[in-house]
This record gives sequence, structure tokens and C-alpha cells, in this order.
Amino acid sequence: MSESKTKTTEMNDYSGPYKHDLVFEDFTKEFLIKMMLLWRKQYLRLAGYWYEGIQKRIGVERADEIQLEVWKRIGDRQLPKFLPMSGIQLNTVVDSLKLMQLAPDSWMGTDLFDGHVEIIDENHLILTCTHCLVLEFFERTNQPERIPMHCQVQEKEATEDYLCNPKIEVIALKVPPRSGPDDEICCKWEYIMRDKPVR
Repeated sequence: MSESKTKTTEMNDYSGPYKHDLVFEDFTKEFLIKMMLLWRKQYLRLAGYWYEGIQKRIGVERADEIQLEVWKRIGDRQLPKFLPMSGIQLNTVVDSLKLMQLAPDSWMGTDLFDGHVEIIDENHLILTCTHCLVLEFFERTNQPERIPMHCQVQEKEATEDYLCNPKIEVIALKVPPRSGPDDEICCKWEYIMRDKPVR
């Protein structure tokens, strides 16, 4: 007769004793969500720290090139790994938008980015960003020279890779720099499914 394992109470923090065989399942959903949100901020800070370190050594232009390559590679190689677990089939632009929400640097459940999506139909949408921590950092720290590469080039190219569908065209409708403090739109993009690959 085998002994039945009794499930221990899920922990809402880790204030108790050290647990060498600790697993995610030991924690409550609330704790895991808080940890994931913190991980997201650390993930983005890691990218920022890396950029700062590399640009001091090799210059802004080369650092920008490498940063773009890195983010495109994440979209190309890492985002598809969410497909088997999520059940998403990439048949429409909306499907690809759902996939993008699962990325660690997405806008889902965060105060780092905000905005809205206008779904014209399942293969045509307009995404408007009204709060972007990255753009606002460049504005606040008086680094306007970083805006074109990050907001006009990298955002478009990395997004195309994050969508994981070469038939989706990403068109810039409005990109920074903003016209002034009353300009509430950080950027605005149109995503359209084409009949043939566009890249």
C-alpha cells in the first residue's frame, strides 16, 4: 500500500524555513504573480544595464546595432516557444497579438506600458501606446538622440519578429519624438496581414 502525499499549504511569502526542494507550486497564485511582475522589471533592467555597459565600451552606434539584433532574435527564437503551451494558432494578426502578450516585456498586467488596440478585423488592427517607460526615460533624462533608433527602427523591426508571422506588415502611423508635453500619444502602429510575406 503506497502512502498518499498530502499537499502542503501554499505559501504567500517565503518567511518560513529554508526549503531545499522548493518548487513554484509551493506558492500561492498571488505570490507567483507578484514575483513574475518583479521578474519582468528585472528583465527589462538587465537589457538597460547591458546596453549602458556595452555602449561605454564600443559606442552608441554599435550598441544600437547589437541591441536590435538581440531583440529581434528573442522574437524570432523565443516567442514561438510559447505556442505549444498557449494553444495559440498563428492564423490571424489577432493571434500574433495574443502571442506578443505572453512575452516578458509585454504590456499585459504592467504599469510599464499602456494604451489601446482598435481591432478593425482579425487581420487588421491599430495599436496606440499612451505610456511607455522607455520613451519617457529618454525624455526625462534628456537623451533625444536615442529616440530614433529605439522608437522608430527597433520598435518596428523587433515587433515584426515578435509577431512571428512574416505576412504581417507593421506600419508606423506616429512615432516619437513627441510634439510637446501635451502630446499624449507615444507611438501608433498599424498591423495588417498581407497575402505574401513582407520580409
